[in-house]
Amino acid sequence: MHWWILISIAAAILVALNVVFRWASRDGGMDADIPRHHFRAEQDWRGLHRSPIDGPDRHR
Repeated sequence: MHWWILISIAAAILVALNVVFRWASRDGGMDADIPRHHFRAEQDWRGLHRSPIDGPDRHR
């Protein structure tokens, strides 16, 4: 009978974690576009500052 108690406690913990994560992801201060713009800017910066050794025609 104690297995049912453990299973119900584990299920309650999973539900509580799900609720907490959903609540945290609803933060109004978080903007999904900001990380995307940072990633693109970083990729552009790396592309502009790539050394000639790392260029696409290195293996020719």
